[in-house]
Amino acid sequence: MTDERETTGEAARDALVRALVVYGVEILFFAAVLIVAHNKPWLEHQWWRVRQYRKRGQARHDALLAELRRDISAYEHGGGP
Repeated sequence: MTDERETTGEAARDALVRALVVYGVEILFFAAVLIVAHNKPWLEHQWWRVRQYRKRGQARHDALLAELRRDISAYEHGGGP
């Protein structure tokens, strides 16, 4: 009888641990979802900053390219820089 109680107790303890782990994982998942939902405006702002930085880099590149083309054209037509 003692062996049956010990195995039944161990099985009950194992089932309790499994249930706690499952519920713990579910709670962590919902916590992660809430954190992501809370940080969404911040993430959108960071993405906006990345896009602005990219646009500024492209505008800077286009301006340098236009200046180079003007200098080449002036050189080819004898105007000099």
